Amino acid sequence: MKASDFKRIAKPLLPKGERWEFQGSHYYRAPVRHFVVGVSYESSSFDTGAYVWKFMMPLFVPTEHFVATFSSRIGGGAMKYYSEEPAALTAAIELALRDIPDDEEAMRTVLERLHGLPASLRREETEAYAYALLAEPDEALKRIGQATLRPIEYDWQADVLAALRRLETKIEEGGAAGGTRAAEDQARQTAKALRLIHV
Repeated sequence: MKASDFKRIAKPLLPKGERWEFQGSHYYRAPVRHFVVGVSYESSSFDTGAYVWKFMMPLFVPTEHFVATFSSRIGGGAMKYYSEEPAALTAAIELALRDIPDDEEAMRTVLERLHGLPASLRREETEAYAYALLAEPDEALKRIGQATLRPIEYDWQADVLAALRRLETKIEEGGAAGGTRAAEDQARQTAKALRLIHV
């Protein structure tokens, strides 16, 4: 599926009275603050079909790429949609756009999903930033401490731990307010890296 096909079908379905922008393969509600939410498509390398996602991603975690960890595919993991079948594609997009969360709802969803995942560096990273943003420095520091106990095998792990150490310093020097500012700053940096319109 081409971006032009997705945009042609999705644009009339976007909620009225709100600002929506297209970036990459995503229609997202703008401006963003702590999360980017919306609908996106993922082309298939095997045919002209595409997966449709109800997209949600925390911006307070450092990244330069869109990450679908907290997103969900409409219709299940293998379901693809085609521009040649506009009725099915329209229904999938409408479902993805239903009940788009605000930042507070998105945060609750992310924390709930994290609690169901096994312990890992990525989980601890996301929780540390989330609790810093929520002005819960003790919880953030606890996650950072857990992360630092993990062995480093790859460069990306060293990068994550270095960033968490910087967050730890911000919290130790500035308390809850310092942690919140650091997480807010990171959300703006991630939004800028993804070329999103942000507050």
